[in-house]
Amino acid sequence: MNLGAIGICIVTAALNAAAQLILKHFFSLHPLHLSVKVLWWTARQPMVIAGVGIQVLGMIAWWMVLSRLPLSVGLPITMGMIYLLIVLGSVLLLGERLTAQKMVGIILIGVGTIVLGR
Repeated sequence: MNLGAIGICIVTAALNAAAQLILKHFFSLHPLHLSVKVLWWTARQPMVIAGVGIQVLGMIAWWMVLSRLPLSVGLPITMGMIYLLIVLGSVLLLGERLTAQKMVGIILIGVGTIVLGR
């Protein structure tokens, strides 16, 4: 695997993680209730629009990964990076706790991502 493909995996993971962190922050402040009025209000909020827009960019980056790597390599590497970035962002930006169990999981995902990338 070349550095370009790894770079696209990193960009894909970063965009997807950023979108999820933005949306989680928004929905932590404004829990979603399923009604047409609430959904319409939610869909017009700048944080939701930004989160969805970043997610769309992540999808386009993902298509680039799919065009350059076997799915059995690109998906685990990209998802591994997303998991790592989500946990890191959740702790640093959302104030979530980093437990010993999460740390072990992060290490295992990191090692698995490295092994798949070789």
